[in-house]
Amino acid sequence: MNAQKYTLSQQAFFKSEEAAKARLQLQRMEADPLYNTQSIFSPSYKADCSFVDMHMNYLSEHLKTDVGQYLANLRLKTKIRS
Repeated sequence: MNAQKYTLSQQAFFKSEEAAKARLQLQRMEADPLYNTQSIFSPSYKADCSFVDMHMNYLSEHLKTDVGQYLANLRLKTKIRS
């Protein structure tokens, strides 16, 4: 996290327990082969952006988002069905 490019509210989010729990859940999803979590190119970063970083940045930009609901929906959307 580059503190200079984030607002104070975003920095507070990244330091919060809620963010730590969200990051842990995202990392678990990324490590689980049952989820499609490939990194993607992000024009705002001008490089590949990891699954975890992309969603942590989204959550930091949308502070009123219910993190638990967001992660539940993300699990449904990325689950690989056979």
